[in-house]
Amino acid sequence: MNARQSNNLIKGVFLVLIGLAAVIAAILYFGPGYGKVGYPTYQAATALYGACLAKSEPRVQSIEALIINGNEEFDAEIISEQERAWLDAVVATARSGEWDSAAAMAKRMMEDQNSADGG
Repeated sequence: MNARQSNNLIKGVFLVLIGLAAVIAAILYFGPGYGKVGYPTYQAATALYGACLAKSEPRVQSIEALIINGNEEFDAEIISEQERAWLDAVVATARSGEWDSAAAMAKRMMEDQNSADGG
């Protein structure tokens, strides 16, 4: 495989990932909602919402690192697999440049905490 083919393969994989993120975003945004989430997930959603409104890739990267590694004030270990998937979808959507969609996803995650039926 030459360099051009390798670059085309990488671009293709990247486009597929962007497409998947967009589909996930649409499902989550128009689907039944997120339901109740734990406090660390709510904190991460709030931070992601602000980062997406600011269109700040560095902030998204630092929040993603926090979601993965946690710290003394943020217990990433208690984030469920489902919640992690939702947060990962917000991060992926933001990274694809779909800032408004990512912000809407994070906002909906926060709003679902206040709804009577959780979604």
